Amino acid sequence: VQAVPLAGEVEMILRQPEGGPLDWELCYARSDLAGRRALVTLWGICLEGPATAPPVLEPDPEAPVVPRDPEERAWRVRWQWLATEWHLRVDPLAAEPLSWTEE
Repeated sequence: VQAVPLAGEVEMILRQPEGGPLDWELCYARSDLAGRRALVTLWGICLEGPATAPPVLEPDPEAPVVPRDPEERAWRVRWQWLATEWHLRVDPLAAEPLSWTEE
């Protein structure tokens, strides 16, 4: 399991309460919570083995140039999982907010 914060800084802690299932706890800074509509985190879960490289994030140069709040930024993500490289486009303001291809 990998998680990538796309808006705001977040500390992610994997916890297991006694006798309970594993669960993720996300801790955001108070300053990130003030005035935000959303804090966006992209999760990747691979059942066939570990991710072979961390994701590479870059602003999407093809996204429409419009005023955006931090949580509305558009991203391109390249993520290597075993023998597959995923190419994602994340744009909360698009008609299709998440799209991807694989190689």
